[in-house]
Amino acid sequence: MKTVDILIEARKLIANGWATGTGHRIKGGRHHFCSLGALDRVAGASSERAKAYLLAVINDGSFTEIAGIAVWNDRSSKKQVLAGFDKAIKNASRRHING
Repeated sequence: MKTVDILIEARKLIANGWATGTGHRIKGGRHHFCSLGALDRVAGASSERAKAYLLAVINDGSFTEIAGIAVWNDRSSKKQVLAGFDKAIKNASRRHING
C-alpha cells in the first residue's frame, strides 16, 4: 500500500470516529481511532512512512519522535487532526507524483 493511500484510509477512520487518550475504542457500537491507532489499523508496521509525513506537518519543534503524534492528537480538535492529515496527504501525493 502506498503511503498516500495509508494516510487517506486512516483519515477516513478518524472522520468516522475520532478518539483521544487511546488508540482505539468502541463507543455506541462505533469504532473511534486516534491518529496513531488509525495508521496502525490501516497498515500496522508498514505505517512508519505515513507517520513521518504526518509528524512533518504537525511538528512545531516540540515533537522529536513519532509518539509526538499521540500528544498532538490529544491536544487538538478533530478538525485540526483532519487538517493535519489533509496536509500530509497533499505532501505524500506530491512526493508520489514527483517520484
